[in-house]
Order: sequence, then structure tokens, then C-alpha cells
Amino acid sequence: MTPTLHSKNCTTVQTVGIIAKTRLQEASAAVRDVADWLAARGIDIVVEINTARIINREGIETCSRDNLPTVADLILVLGGDGTLLGVAGCVARTTSDVPVLAVNFGSLGFLTEKSFKLFEKSIKWFLQLCANNNTLNFIF
Repeated sequence: MTPTLHSKNCTTVQTVGIIAKTRLQEASAAVRDVADWLAARGIDIVVEINTARIINREGIETCSRDNLPTVADLILVLGGDGTLLGVAGCVARTTSDVPVLAVNFGSLGFLTEKSFKLFEKSIKWFLQLCANNNTLNFIF
């Protein structure tokens, strides 16, 4: 199969969906930190239902994994390759072409190459691209 170049005009990110590998002990603190970081910048968050259970925070907006691609402008995955592939499957089953930013928080990291330490730099870069209405190019 020959790779094909696909383009997507990126618009301002108003809502970020967050999903994490809930079996990791560190996940609850990481999700809280990410949610706080985004909220401090005026970005709404929607947390996947099972992920929301591990952070134990009242008043947070939640939705199912399957609906996350339809309510978010960006999905942030905190997990390993398995978590990323599960989310990619959800995105593929919708008509949404929401981008996914994966942060390696699992034991494998072939697809989720960004480490949690690089999260802030990566998401700032992505949000800046979107704020400037750039076109993102993907090859697959």
C-alpha cells in the first residue's frame, strides 16, 4: 500500500478530551495535573468516564470513550500503545477527524513516543499551530 498525504486545517482548540491508562498508579495525579494545566489556559476538558473515576474530582465533564472523538477538538492520551490504539479505533468509527496527542505513560512506547516530561512542550506547540490556523499534514 502506498502512503497517502492527508491534510487537516487546524482550528483553535477549545475542548480537550483526556483518556488515561487507568491501571497505572501514577495516572490519577497526571490526569489532575494535565486537567489543571489546561483549565488554567482557558481550555475546557472532557474526561473519559473510567479516567474520571481515578481522579476523584467533582463537577468534571465526562463522556464515554466512544463519544470522546465527537466532543473534543483534541484528544490527549496518557498511556501506552494499547491505549492509543484503542482511542484511534474510536476515532476511526466516527466521522470526526479529531487529532490525537499521545503521551507515553505505559510500558511500551513505539507509537506513543512523547514522554510525560515533554507533554507541556508538545501541547504548547500543538495549540500554537492551531491558534495560527495552520494545516497539519499526515502521511498514512
